[in-house]
Order: sequence, then C-alpha cells, then structure tokens
Amino acid sequence: MATPIRKKLVIVGDGACGKTCLLIVFSKDQFPEVYVPTVFENYVADIVVDNKTVELALWDTAGQEDYDRLRPLSYPDTHVILMCYSVDNPDSLENIAEKWTPEVKHFCPNVPVILVGNKKDLRNDQATIDELAKTKQGPVKVEEGRAMADRIGAAAYVECSARTKEGIRDVFETATRHALKTNKGNKKKIKCSILRENRSVMTTLIRKKLVVVGDGACGKTCLLVVFSKDEFPGVYIPTVFENYVADIVVDNKTVELALWDTAGQEDYDKLRPLSYSDASVILMCYSCDSPDSLLNIAERWAPEVKHLCPNVPVILVGNKKDLRNDQTTIAELAKIKQSPVKAEEGRAMAERIGAAAYVECSALTKEGVRDVFETATRCALKKRKEKKKKNTTCSLL
Repeated sequence: MATPIRKKLVIVGDGACGKTCLLIVFSKDQFPEVYVPTVFENYVADIVVDNKTVELALWDTAGQEDYDRLRPLSYPDTHVILMCYSVDNPDSLENIAEKWTPEVKHFCPNVPVILVGNKKDLRNDQATIDELAKTKQGPVKVEEGRAMADRIGAAAYVECSARTKEGIRDVFETATRHALKTNKGNKKKIKCSILRENRSVMTTLIRKKLVVVGDGACGKTCLLVVFSKDEFPGVYIPTVFENYVADIVVDNKTVELALWDTAGQEDYDKLRPLSYSDASVILMCYSCDSPDSLLNIAERWAPEVKHLCPNVPVILVGNKKDLRNDQTTIAELAKIKQSPVKAEEGRAMAERIGAAAYVECSALTKEGVRDVFETATRCALKKRKEKKKKNTTCSLL
C-alpha cells in the first residue's frame, strides 16, 4: 500500500476569532453554537486535492495571552499555518501584523501561511455594523484583508463563514495545496522546529531534546534547574511547561541539551503530549520518598511514553535519594504503612518497563545529577548512531 500523505496544519489568531468553529465545521460538518475557549485541541480530516488524498492533522490553539508560553509547543513539524482574524473585529486584523506574524516567523520561518478572514457573513450584518460604529469602527473590508496578506507575505488570502459554510472548503484546499507544493519544491525539510539550527559556527553542533516526565512534585524541575543553572530552587512551584538549555561534554562530544520540563498533574494530560515531538531521550522520574510515584511509572508514565515515543530511549530516574535515610521521611511514610523506595525496587522497575538505564540522584545534594544527564546524552547519541535510517525521535504525526 502507498504511504498516505499526512500534513500538519496549525491554526492561530486572536481568541474568539472563529478558529475552532472553522476546524469543527470542516472536520465534523457541524457548527458549535456555544463558545468555549480552546486551550489545545486536535482534529483529523481527509481531503482530496488534485487527485491526492491527504490526511490533515488539524491543531487548534489558544489565542489568549495566558497561553503565549504554551502555544509554541504546537508548532514543531507543521506544514502549513492558518492565520486567522475575524471580519467583525478590526483589532484582530491589526494583531495579525503585530502579534501573529512575528510569532509564526520566529518559530516557523519557512512554512507557508494562509491568511483567513473568518465570519465574513457578519460584514453586512446590521447589528455588527451598529456595534462597531459605537467605537468608530466598521467590519474589515476585503481589500483590507488582501492588503494585510501582502504586507505579511502570506502565501494566499481566503475568506469564509463557518456558520454558512461559504468558503470553508476553499480554505483547506488552498492550505493543502501550499503544503504539498512547498514539500515538492524544496528538497530540504521546511517544517517548524523549536530546535532550529544556528549556522554561526563552522562545525555542526549536536543538539538533543530531552523531555522529563513523572508525577507532580517528584523533583523533575529541581533536577533540571540544578543541572542547567547550578542552583536549587527553595520554593516548590508546580510547573506547567518550562524549557532550559545546557551544554554537556560526553565522550569528547559537546552536546546542546534542550531540556523540556512538563506538568505531571492530570489536569495537563491533554497538553503534555505536545512536549514529546522530536524528543531524543526521556527522563522518567519518580521520587524515593513516594512509593506511589514509582507505581505510577508502570501504570501511567511508561504507557504514555511508549504510545507517543515508541523508539525513544527512556532513563528511569529516582529523585530525592537523600530522603531514603531521612528519619522524618521514614516516620511520615510509616504512618501509612509505607517506606522509602529501595534501590533494588527502582532497578526492578527499570527492567520491567525496558528502560535504557537506571540512575538515582539528589538535586538538593547534587549527588548523581551529572550522571543522570551524561547517561541520557549517551543513550541519545547511541540510539542515533545505531539507527541512522530510522527516525527515532518522537512525533505526534
């Protein structure tokens, strides 16, 4: 069977500008009557363009500023961007130039952008016209949309209405054609990557992406901060997503590690997979003072990682090893008939999940911290060397 053509489409634009409605009408042929702000949501739809069947992965994003730090997680491996504004909101058009174009050009400099004017049915809606007149504004004109497309260098300009379905198919046919056209015309990969190469040096710098996962409060952030900044954070603040960068020399090779911290809480189960794309190695953590966090390695974290990153090496890490012999910790756990996790239990779990290695450390005392990252880097480099022909990085597509 021929390999199906798959393309990833990411949609961006101000909150409430019609992004989600556009995707739902195209993928499900139904118009959502109630507005619910999106954080992140994915859809899949097939489309036939020029006798080619393409499976489009549709990535919805949050336009609100609260999610400015999370949204870039959607960009890796993108083939085409739908940049949206709403015809009934002139400010959303201004933000195309002021906010969305700079962001997209930073993260996806070579990916085609389709500028989309949503809610075109409201252009001649009297209630909309009257409401905008109160602030001395009017609905965005077609010429203004086209002018903005020229200004930002968009590959195309399309208008549509999710409510009436006018222009919907044209939006996605246009986007798909540009994704296919770009792929054909350029032999180099032009997909988005948050880890882009910087050619300021003559030799190729080795870059690897490391993602750390595990239960909330198991020591993931402290581990990364101590390694990258050589300081221990005294106050616990739950992480949503955070990135760090650190260089490490392993076997005479200098490697730039992009360190991706993630949220362990269940509230972020739908967001966390966005971090896995292009991962080279996974640190799967538990805490020595929490036997439950070790059980969750097998019950929760190993299944998630194996599903999204089946070929990426996993290092099982036992954090907070300094608490194994801490009397306060021992006494506290004894109240619920538990005890600190033993080294043998950690090793047994590593074998059970097929981890590439098992390491213990303490971010507080710094014991074993460097060993964790040297081990992870070696496994990432070894995997790359063993399987040059296969892509062993994570991909959500």
